[in-house]
Formats: sequence, structure tokens, C-alpha cells
Amino acid sequence: MFYLSPRYDFKKDQPSLLGVNQVFLNPYTGALLGAREWGVLVSKGQFHRENIVPFILRLHMAFALPHPYGQVLMGTVALIWTVDCFVGLALTLPVRRPWLWQWRIAWLIKFTASIHRLNFDIHRSLGLWCWIVLLLFAWSSVMLNLGEQVYKPVMSPILTFDERLRSAPRLHPLTNPIEQPRLTWQVAYRQAKHALHVASVRHGFSIQAEDSFWYRPAMGAYLYRTRTTLDQSDHGAATNIWIDGMTGNILREDYPGHGLSGDIISKWLRVLHTGAVFGLAYRVIIVILGVVVAILSITGIVLWWKKRQVRRFVQLRRKSHDQDSIESTESTESISHG
Repeated sequence: MFYLSPRYDFKKDQPSLLGVNQVFLNPYTGALLGAREWGVLVSKGQFHRENIVPFILRLHMAFALPHPYGQVLMGTVALIWTVDCFVGLALTLPVRRPWLWQWRIAWLIKFTASIHRLNFDIHRSLGLWCWIVLLLFAWSSVMLNLGEQVYKPVMSPILTFDERLRSAPRLHPLTNPIEQPRLTWQVAYRQAKHALHVASVRHGFSIQAEDSFWYRPAMGAYLYRTRTTLDQSDHGAATNIWIDGMTGNILREDYPGHGLSGDIISKWLRVLHTGAVFGLAYRVIIVILGVVVAILSITGIVLWWKKRQVRRFVQLRRKSHDQDSIESTESTESISHG
């Protein structure tokens, strides 16, 4: 499987249109098996069934919106979700003593109660039993979407981040993409492989498998991705080395689990959020949590709607009572004048 990057059209000042950005080849014969434009569900009036799962992933990550709008939107939603976790917890706390004995009721579901009370108990107790996991996913979502803007400023007072990692050069798209790097693929690959070997000796980790090596014209750099003993995830690869396509210099090195407390916790939050650890059992737990979130959303909407109806009823009754009072006053004044 190969990803395709379009050449930059300097006349139109935009990347050229390819129509596809992912191709699948037979590893033995090189024959083309298939191609698609990843994540695009409908194009030129045609529905692309092969993109259903990638499109769902786009929805999950950025609501299928272009960067950075989707990322900002999802980060804002995650931040509201995080605050809501604490607000919801506070609402379950009792005001009467004995405190723990009264709070015990909030953890239980009374199945023999009325429909409204049952809905309320399910919403409250599920939220409490799953509170830690819900907060973990909410806050890790903030980290993934608003890491520099919100996550790190909040976590820095209690955790220590490796300043060398924070001040490392960040790779941004170049104003003019470099389509033809000075370094050939073979030379850049040898340099990246040597750099990884030196790093493995320096940091004391082992290289398990090579994942990919490809050139990014928009960055003017080669990306060498491998799986090492530093990787926390059960699958994939997360050890990266970026090589400058013109000079051969190392632009950036990313080693999972390497750094200070803030860096390590952040990387654990990432793999816990993506379900990349602890095998199938943990991924089943995530699926169940997704069902729990759906139940909490539905029961929460029902509670809101019920309270809205009660408020409207009270307002109408108060308005009717006020109207009756006015009519009674006018009637009394009419009789007195008569």
C-alpha cells in the first residue's frame, strides 16, 4: 500500500489534482489491485463504499472538517466534556449527613421506580461508575486537539515536560514544497537507519521492525518510522526520525516513552485513547464505554426535556394565576363602582 502526494502546481499556486491518494499493489508482481481517495465518501456524484470506515474516522477525529477547523471544534467539545465531568460529579454530592451514606444512593439504580426516576438513576449511576474513564477520554481528547493551547498550560504546574522536546523544531509545510530533494531515497534511508542505530545505543532500546520510509515534499523531509521496544502500543509504529531532504541533517526525533513525567503521561493518554494497548480486552472496554456515552447522552436529553416541560407548565400556571387575579381585581373594582 502506498500513499501518493501531488506535485505542487506553481502556476495555479496549489497542489495538482490526483483523483486518488492511496494505491494498493500486489507485493509479488507489482500489479495495481485498487486505488482510492482516502476518506472521501462522495465525489463526482458517486458513493465510494470503500471509504465508509475512513470517513467515520474523519468524523471522529475532526468532524470531517478541513484543518484546523475540525480540530478546534473537537477540542472545544472535549474541553466542555471535561468540565461537564466535574459538574456532573458535583451534582451527585449530597448536602445532608451522613455524607457517605447519602452519597451511596447516587450509585444505585432503583429498577422498581417510575420511568422518570429510572431514567434519572441510570444517568446518575452510570456517570459515577464510569467517571474516571470518561474523564480520561475527555481530557485526552483535549490533549490530542488543543495540546499546546490548553493541555500543556494546565498540566505544566503539576507535571514536568522535557523542554528539549518542547523546543524541538516543529515541522510545518513549506511555502514552496520541494519536489526533488538533493538526497536520493537510498542515501537518506542509510542516514536515517544509522541515526536510529546511534539513538538506540544512546537510549538503550531495541529496533523491532521497520514500518515505513517516505518523502514529504510539503515538509522537504524524509520520515523514517520504526517500531521499537519504546513503543507503548500493541501495533503500529511510533518511533520517528525526520531527515532534511536537502542537507541530510536530522530535523526531529520522536521516541515514545522518552522524556519527563509530562511527556510519558501524555504518550500514555494517547495510546489509552486510541486503544493501542492491552489487546482486545481493552478495546472491548472502549466499545462498552461508547455505548455508555450514548446512554448518558440520551438519558441526559430526556432529563433536560422533562425539566423543560415542568418549567413551561409552571410558567403557564403562574401566567394563568396572574390573569385570574387581574380579572378578579377588575371585577371587584367594577362592583364597588356600581
